Amino acid sequence: MLPNTITPYERPSKNAPIIPDDLRDPNLDITTGEVRDRLVKAIPGTKTVLEPNPRYQLIFIVEELPKGRWPTSIGGLPYTMVDEGFQGRFFMLPRRQFGNLALSICETGYDVDNLSEVDLYEMTLEVINHLYMTFGPAACLAELMFTSEKAFYVALNDNFDIYAYSDLLPGKIAGCCVAYLYESEIRRAAPRHMMEPVISAGRPRIMSLVPDGARLSSSRERIRWSTCYLHGLRYKNMEGNVVMKSIRPEPRMLDGSPAECVFVVYNWTFMGQEEGSRGDDDESARERPGDSMCPVWDSDDDAILGFHDHYIAEGDWAGFAVSVSTGHIFSGYRYNSATRFSSGVMINRDLEPIGAFPRAVAPAKQVLRLPGDE
Repeated sequence: MLPNTITPYERPSKNAPIIPDDLRDPNLDITTGEVRDRLVKAIPGTKTVLEPNPRYQLIFIVEELPKGRWPTSIGGLPYTMVDEGFQGRFFMLPRRQFGNLALSICETGYDVDNLSEVDLYEMTLEVINHLYMTFGPAACLAELMFTSEKAFYVALNDNFDIYAYSDLLPGKIAGCCVAYLYESEIRRAAPRHMMEPVISAGRPRIMSLVPDGARLSSSRERIRWSTCYLHGLRYKNMEGNVVMKSIRPEPRMLDGSPAECVFVVYNWTFMGQEEGSRGDDDESARERPGDSMCPVWDSDDDAILGFHDHYIAEGDWAGFAVSVSTGHIFSGYRYNSATRFSSGVMINRDLEPIGAFPRAVAPAKQVLRLPGDE
């Protein structure tokens, strides 16, 4: 539930960098020279620094996990840390069951270097269609996830046997590798549906969180993997890195029963690893966001990416703050107090609805039978 009264606040200020170099620059050599020296010295006791994919994530191998507060990112890149006894965290995102690399969908019409949320929505419908054609109602898409690593995760319903039918699951989406997992493995909180504007005195109360003139990111903009800040009344300048976007079909309830299914777009912000991040007195070595709503600011583009929904503190996805995308809610319209709303949908000056995603229609196509089906 949204609070009855929310006090607006200013933009966040950027935190001081750990090193002066922008390691996201593809022309910067981080393997040798002074940049490498500064990188190794950024974390005390560092033995070596690995980069599994260029400009995606750093992995620090250290003698032992350091005490005290850890920086969230270094040189603009997220990182993980593991000691010589393999305590800590190696990969930022978990490794899961891959599909059949000989099967590919969404092969045309998508540029993975310039995807938008609208593109992801269209891909989601194609994935749902393929699953339905192949498995019928046995396989249900819980979430489609696209990472800064240019890879996909597909979360499926828990009662579908991913491993038994991995040969029938596409191994590529738009030319990118796909990993499969069960919905319960994510351990995310139940959605709060705060993406639905609550009208109060002619405007959604959620907009009280947004300063006049703030730019809201659009669902048609190219997806950016940027440093961002959770910045609100309870959280001040909590830094993280957006490393994943996802689309999740969610039912809307009416009188206790599902009335329709809509597709909600989420940002996944890595706030730093949970594994080993403890202080000298066993207290948390860094702040962690709770469930208080606040804007998520893109510090590079000076725009609001979304509104914080929940934080995952346990499991393989621990360390991620999940926010509802502003592109999903308002489709990137610059907010001011004169903006009009109608029935909870933001409209422009020509009174045309913007930012709405079409509802899904279950494909009425023949279902292929699986081995062992009666």
